[in-house]
Amino acid sequence: MDAAQIPLAVDSGTPVKTILNPGDSCALMMGAFGHIAYRVLLRGNTIISVSGGVEGQVQTMLLMIQQAPAGGAEVTWPGNIIWTDGKVPFVDSQAGVITFATLMTLDGGKRYYGRAGF
Repeated sequence: MDAAQIPLAVDSGTPVKTILNPGDSCALMMGAFGHIAYRVLLRGNTIISVSGGVEGQVQTMLLMIQQAPAGGAEVTWPGNIIWTDGKVPFVDSQAGVITFATLMTLDGGKRYYGRAGF
């Protein structure tokens, strides 16, 4: 990030990307720098994958996973996340329920750390 990008990063805040009905798979990328947030609106069973990251930066990703009005969608988390409490977050399949998770990388995506909540 150069000096011209600093005011833009400060003024614009964390970008939020909405993914509607991701289908069988949902690929999530760390942002170009800093933080990113995703709002994933489920309509069916989804396998999440996480990639990306910039060496030398602490980067975080906030995930908001929301069940459709009908509910019933299951989420499969990727195996490349080290969960801080040793447990993969439970995504409730009840209609409209929202689940939050926070992911972080310190090494450009060689390792991802995660926890339920934000």
